[in-house]
Amino acid sequence: MMDANTGDLVYRPVKAHPSAVKTIAFSPDGQTFISGGETSILMWNTNTGLPIGPRMQLRSASVFCLKFSPDGKYFACGAYLSSTLLWDAVTGDKIGEIPHEGFFAFTPDSKQIIVMEGKHKINVWDIATLTKIGEPIETTDFFWCFAVSPDGKTLVTIAEWLDKVEFWDLASRQRIGEPLIINMTRLTYLNFSPDGTKLLCCNQYKVLIWDVETRTYIGKIWQHSGKISAMAFSIHGNKLVTGSEDETVRVWDVD
Repeated sequence: MMDANTGDLVYRPVKAHPSAVKTIAFSPDGQTFISGGETSILMWNTNTGLPIGPRMQLRSASVFCLKFSPDGKYFACGAYLSSTLLWDAVTGDKIGEIPHEGFFAFTPDSKQIIVMEGKHKINVWDIATLTKIGEPIETTDFFWCFAVSPDGKTLVTIAEWLDKVEFWDLASRQRIGEPLIINMTRLTYLNFSPDGTKLLCCNQYKVLIWDVETRTYIGKIWQHSGKISAMAFSIHGNKLVTGSEDETVRVWDVD
């Protein structure tokens, strides 16, 4: 773990998993974080740098994503060749699983989790009962990933190999207006700014920002010489950090 202000190591490196560490997520209050290896998950105390409880072992699945719910009560794990798994973040007990692997996201109120079902469907699940809510969002395109607006009312999706972004009303499961055509081949990632006013769209090398209300291009293109592999907004939404296979991490001014 490193100090975000100085870049200095806070704790000595710790052997966390018997194989490569694939993903890490901090709890909303910053007091704990979770790490995912090939087939295991560990929860850590941020203040001591020590594990909390035993390693959570998965059944021959490869972890690719970990996320906390916004209220910090739950965390979910996406794993290849497995289900989307849910845990109680306080007790460390497994709550259950949703029988679909793929991209997922919590709703802002932490009451629901949205999960891709194959390539053509996205379903909303109630966390308390682990049951589907309403009809799925469906398309003939292949869903690649999606993002939920900060107010929880809108879902945006991108389709595999296509250059369009579609907006969906989460309550009615219906499209909102015409698709946004990005004119950038093979979109791989999208996300809202923390205030919900901007939409970030990314392909392998470039990042573009769009105004959500007007669906107009704001006019900023950020580019790496290698494939972009990770990105995140700052908590206030005025900075964007991108990481790339060109071995650089870059900080961009969004305003």
